[in-house]
Amino acid sequence: MNRTLEAIRAACTETHGCWLWRGALIHGKSPQATFPDGGGKLVRRVAFELAGGRLLGSRYVLVSTCDQDTCCNPEHLQQISKSRKLRDEYAEGTRRRRSAPPPPKRKLTAEQAQEVRDAEEPRAVVAERYGITASHVNRIRRGECWQRRLASVFDLAAVAGVGT
Repeated sequence: MNRTLEAIRAACTETHGCWLWRGALIHGKSPQATFPDGGGKLVRRVAFELAGGRLLGSRYVLVSTCDQDTCCNPEHLQQISKSRKLRDEYAEGTRRRRSAPPPPKRKLTAEQAQEVRDAEEPRAVVAERYGITASHVNRIRRGECWQRRLASVFDLAAVAGVGT
């Protein structure tokens, strides 16, 4: 066994085959340590690599087959995709989906839409003022919505002689 792997094992409490980390934790569950080559590293990743495992990249995470967040035993570590981990957590009920509040539904008049288009303030400020989302402000400014309505309202006003 590698000296570093032996040091990791020595820094753990062995229980039922698990090497439970006694050192520093990130977010209360991910073992972390400073190694001789410098910098803090995730202990489980180091143990996995030292035991001959090859990390596949940033889309993958290490999970323990024993369901112990602090277990560093390389025999208990398995590499899975982040998306699979999320699916498993939702299925187990250990993670809940966040639901964003629905965007405010507010009808604008043609005049308000024109004011939104002409406003020079940042989109967040304009959105707050009119009770719409910032992305809706962008769509109005780009002409993706209200374009035909604004043109027809102001064309009718010009024909009727309103505002002249």
